[in-house]
Amino acid sequence: MGRPKAKWNPDVMPKQLYLKVTNDKYELPVAVGDSVIDLARLLNMKRASLESVFSKVRHGDKGHKMYKIVEVIDDE
Repeated sequence: MGRPKAKWNPDVMPKQLYLKVTNDKYELPVAVGDSVIDLARLLNMKRASLESVFSKVRHGDKGHKMYKIVEVIDDE
């Protein structure tokens, strides 16, 4: 049996957006997803491939400049 899926709790962690950006100094968004799965669908890529890329991004790999994780804080 798998682990239960954790629900997003704004008190615990900010929401994250997953982006593919242009490979230039402006880093303009090409595609934005609420999850790695959403971004993979938009880019017609395999989920596992993008999960690998974002794992490297989280750990500071500089070779993946076209992928970003942005934390969004909702100010209500």
